[in-house]
Amino acid sequence: MPEKYLLSLSMSSVLILLTACSVSTQDQGLGDAEDKSLSGVAIDGYIARAVVYADVNENNKLDVWEKRALTDSEGYFTYNPNTKTNYCLLPETDAKKVHCLNAPIGYDEVIIRMTRGYDLATVEPFTGTLSIRINVTSSVLEISAIGSPLNALLSEMSVEEKKNFFELETSIEENLVDKDYLDFSVGNDLEGANAERNEIIKLSINTHKVADVIASLLDKDFAASNGDSDGFFGVEKGLPVDASVYVYKAMVDEIIDRDESSSPIALSTILNDISKLESVVQRAFELMSEVVEKYNSQQSNVKDAYLIPGSISVNDIANNLMPFITLSNTVFQDNLDTTDLDGDVKARLRAVSIVASLIREKQTAAAQMAISATTDASSATNGNTYLQNLRSPKVDIALVKQKFIDGSFVIDDSIFDSRKGFTELLGNDDNNGIAGDNSEGFSGNTLSLGESQDTVGVAFQGETPDATSGTMTIDASFVDGDFEGENELQGTWEQLDEYTMLMNVEVAGVIEPVIIKPSLNEKGETVYNFDLGGEQKTWVPEKEDT
Repeated sequence: MPEKYLLSLSMSSVLILLTACSVSTQDQGLGDAEDKSLSGVAIDGYIARAVVYADVNENNKLDVWEKRALTDSEGYFTYNPNTKTNYCLLPETDAKKVHCLNAPIGYDEVIIRMTRGYDLATVEPFTGTLSIRINVTSSVLEISAIGSPLNALLSEMSVEEKKNFFELETSIEENLVDKDYLDFSVGNDLEGANAERNEIIKLSINTHKVADVIASLLDKDFAASNGDSDGFFGVEKGLPVDASVYVYKAMVDEIIDRDESSSPIALSTILNDISKLESVVQRAFELMSEVVEKYNSQQSNVKDAYLIPGSISVNDIANNLMPFITLSNTVFQDNLDTTDLDGDVKARLRAVSIVASLIREKQTAAAQMAISATTDASSATNGNTYLQNLRSPKVDIALVKQKFIDGSFVIDDSIFDSRKGFTELLGNDDNNGIAGDNSEGFSGNTLSLGESQDTVGVAFQGETPDATSGTMTIDASFVDGDFEGENELQGTWEQLDEYTMLMNVEVAGVIEPVIIKPSLNEKGETVYNFDLGGEQKTWVPEKEDT
């Protein structure tokens, strides 16, 4: 049975979560003369610090010899058109070199997978895998390949199948799929085409959330058959990193009718037909079972084999997804707010993502409560509905989700205003764990966090007092775990916005991204919420002696 591939560390060292998909500074495959750089952007919301790799043998796992990179803080890899930065031209010693992705020129085309990282619309961990098929020889560095749910679907189709797809999906124009539908800058490719943008966003979000939920719930069925809680996919080095790829394949099988039992069907029709969704779930289970069977055939000891469920809850999974689909269709049916496109789209993405996440976690009652909050226009605070409140940059999505799970959610201003800004933290003398004389930024300051007898101190360095990025040193007391006795780790930091910081910590040549979000607890105290590989931790500042 696969064992979860992570380090069991003390509280102080929980910053470091090593997985099979972490990017090693010693194993990036950079600088080979015969390589060509490939550029792109990962979009669900924009996905920062996603693991990007060239899946040359298309086995849905990051093999040790395959090229890999991390997306940057805006979701780009290799080339960021906003900053005009080519990461592959940076010196080997530059920490941002990890954003450079090379692929062997010998291949006409290659599948690029994007997984893990953080969705910048929700500032929550991204779950699932996106894919895009890139022509290596004809790709242009300055034109970012769009790693989106629709391109993940199209990556599994032939040229003729793609043609049929767009003939069926009449609301989506083929030439718009390769446009960045979350780019709202002046002169963007979809400027003035907000109706088309809305349709692309709706179909994209429905596609990926359905694929991710089905994959997660099926893997839970695998886990239940084996008496564990981890599932099979993504829990051990050398295994496929995620099962959603097989759901995308199952969707394609249903769209183009590869068993020739009926005519091809539009994706939007499949997503709104429970019988079609059931067929997708069943086919995804078959594909996932084939992967497990292959794994079992390679085990020398029968005790190491992973059991395949004798039956699965096909109807239950499809039934659980239908309320989400209905909600998403409702949320995206209205025209976009042209006075605040970014805020409006983020709010809609947050609303549907919360529901999808709750269904994924089998929190059915909480999901229904979230659906009711989203659709009940009569429930408002200070004239603002739940959806309008979700536009706030200070909303903590994890806290909102927890309120739904606890059954304690009420529309109250405080729940949408719970995150604290770094400017506010730096500009006061409260017990917020920040020590230092610099009130302009984090450079030169130290953030001290503690719990019981363990303490973590993060010392920030930057080129200027108001720098929003730089290097950092973590001084930690490791009381047990694999790094017992180590007291200092190196890394980099970057403010994504006023309320979110990204820290990249390096241990034994492996870089792991960590998101930190200052917030207020129910007592009104400053706390720091960390997203650690999908697991959320809340730390309190080390209290000063009084």
